[in-house]
Amino acid sequence: MLGVALRVSSTFTALTEKAGAFCVNVLGRYQTDLATHFADPLRPTGDAQFHNLTWHPDPHTGAPLMTGACPTCPSSPVNCSRWATTI
Repeated sequence: MLGVALRVSSTFTALTEKAGAFCVNVLGRYQTDLATHFADPLRPTGDAQFHNLTWHPDPHTGAPLMTGACPTCPSSPVNCSRWATTI
């Protein structure tokens, strides 16, 4: 089981509410630059945040799957569906 807490005011939260699903890419310890990029609130928005990154769309949800995310996990990445909203 995986719990994810999303900021109510984030664009991503609005997108997951609309889509009803999202994907979690599990990163390895060698991917700190990638984690830092997505943690930066000043990064570009929309498709621009994926510029110069290697990824492909998930065949089921269309969510971005980062190349190299958790290469040792047999079920990586994790596709998620919204279960509850708590404010």
